[in-house]
Amino acid sequence: MVGGGQSGADLFLNALRGEWGEAAEINWVSRRNNFNALDEAAFADEYFTPEYISGFSGLEEDIRHQLLDEQKMTSDGITADSLLTIYRELYHRFEVLRKPRNIRLLPSRSVTTLESSGPGWKLLMEHHLDQGRESLERLMW
Repeated sequence: MVGGGQSGADLFLNALRGEWGEAAEINWVSRRNNFNALDEAAFADEYFTPEYISGFSGLEEDIRHQLLDEQKMTSDGITADSLLTIYRELYHRFEVLRKPRNIRLLPSRSVTTLESSGPGWKLLMEHHLDQGRESLERLMW
């Protein structure tokens, strides 16, 4: 899976549960440094009111960009329920059932290339923390 938001989390959970058959390996890649929760604080919805939007549109561009960065998780995060469900599924699979650890969470990575590789695909990534290059091979979908 590629994507650290709710859609990526939903796909990951479906794959984890074997909705499309049992996967030999599951990798979840995200540019974000963690799989972050959606900001559902009491006042987070204020960012979407006509009054806020009107005031926001009148701000200088650099201020708007700064605010958008700060407010990103009000729309781009993962629900707390989904994160807890994923955590519990992983815990049950690995700690209770003692299944092989064939699932990896790969935050802090940007996909740089997707190329055909034999019967599958090869995904090339850059790790944000050390600028290392990594690849996932034999990808199927």
